[in-house]
Amino acid sequence: MLFGCYHQTFAFLRRLGRRTAFRLQAALTVPFVDEEGRRSELRCPPLPAPWHLLGGVLDWEVLPIGARVSALRLARPIRIAQRQARGAGSTRPPPRPERPSPRGCG
Repeated sequence: MLFGCYHQTFAFLRRLGRRTAFRLQAALTVPFVDEEGRRSELRCPPLPAPWHLLGGVLDWEVLPIGARVSALRLARPIRIAQRQARGAGSTRPPPRPERPSPRGCG
């Protein structure tokens, strides 16, 4: 399971003066090992969050094609949630975490 619970962590690290001690991936890449020991990597394309994760799932070869297509159903709820988040007190999206200059991914 992946979570985007890092905004407060980065704020805490900045307060400690240690934010630069950590390097972020330019593009999300997560290695996996399945129950039978087969390895795979979820690699996300150069899209803004959370679309990069949806793109990575769609291209992840270990998932059956039906599961990948089912992931497309997430697009509408993601758009709705983004609109609701922007409408809940601010017209601006939440700040993005600091990232190195990407090789194409954000």
